[in-house]
Amino acid sequence: MSTVPTSEESAKVILTIFKVMGFRAGATLQRDQVQMQFTVNGGKAADFTSGLQNGVDHGWLELPSATTIKLTDAGFAECKKTEN
Repeated sequence: MSTVPTSEESAKVILTIFKVMGFRAGATLQRDQVQMQFTVNGGKAADFTSGLQNGVDHGWLELPSATTIKLTDAGFAECKKTEN
C-alpha cells in the first residue's frame, strides 16, 4: 500500500521541478507543464493541486495567472536547502 504524500511534500516536488529545470527566483512556468511533469513522476492531480496551494501558502510559489506558476525568492531558497 502506498502512502499519500502530504501537501508540503507535494509542494516540494513542484519546487524540485523548477530546480531540475535550472530555474531561479522570479522564473515562471506554464501550470500545465509543471502538472504534466508532476504526474509523469507518479504524482496524482489532487496531490498537485494541494501541493500548489501549500507552496502558495508558504510563499514559495505565486500564481500570476490561471496558467502560470512563479518561483519566489523564498521558493528558490527552499530549493537550495536540498542541495548537497
